[in-house]
Amino acid sequence: MKVAIVEDEKKMALRIEKIVKTNFPEAEITGIATHVEDAVSLLVSTKPQIVLMDIHLVNGTGFDVIERVFPFDFKLVFITAYEQFAIKAFKFSALDYVLKPFDDVDIIQAISRAKEQILKETLDIKMETLLSNLHSDHKESKKIVLKTNDSIYVAKTSDIIRLESDGAYTRFFFADGKNVFVSKNLKEFDDLLAEFGFIRIHQSHLINMEFFARYQKGDGGFVVMKDGSKSPVSTRKKDALMEYLNCL
Repeated sequence: MKVAIVEDEKKMALRIEKIVKTNFPEAEITGIATHVEDAVSLLVSTKPQIVLMDIHLVNGTGFDVIERVFPFDFKLVFITAYEQFAIKAFKFSALDYVLKPFDDVDIIQAISRAKEQILKETLDIKMETLLSNLHSDHKESKKIVLKTNDSIYVAKTSDIIRLESDGAYTRFFFADGKNVFVSKNLKEFDDLLAEFGFIRIHQSHLINMEFFARYQKGDGGFVVMKDGSKSPVSTRKKDALMEYLNCL
């Protein structure tokens, strides 16, 4: 869980940071910003899941920051000293807030609510993907949920060109040029994607044969995909690849 703090009072920012670290050991504080420009840079570069944001900043307001990063997908908790009559604006917009002066428990509860929203949305995405796959008879329409350290993606299997292992992680390469780094090893996806025309050609490489362009001979050789990317073929996996190509 990645948390960013936007607060112009250094002492207050450090207090919030301590509350978060003490009560949410899984949290990673991506940074503390005091100025509008610093806050925009922090949110864009670190992509936090939860942002705790003061309304009053050194050279502007939290609203100035929001306007510059909108649209965004993080959970936003405003920290404000506004009088009670102004709180109606937050309530009507369904945004969470913490009113200054606050107790530790106010911050803890706000972050807990944000975590619950994130978990619910993740579950909703997974269930939506499951139902979509159950009602689809076409392999091209099948979808897969990919969870990174800070986001969750839903992708069509037919849009995946290849996968590359990086230790306990796997990088997905897509037809639109994007790539996604997922915290699961390649073996899990090898089993999952086999029925969709994906072939393991190397300990660290899994390719979608729909994007296969040609095989280049060599020691083990390598394949060239339609996007121009190349992946090595291990000697042990070469026979399986040749057998697949001969069956086409």
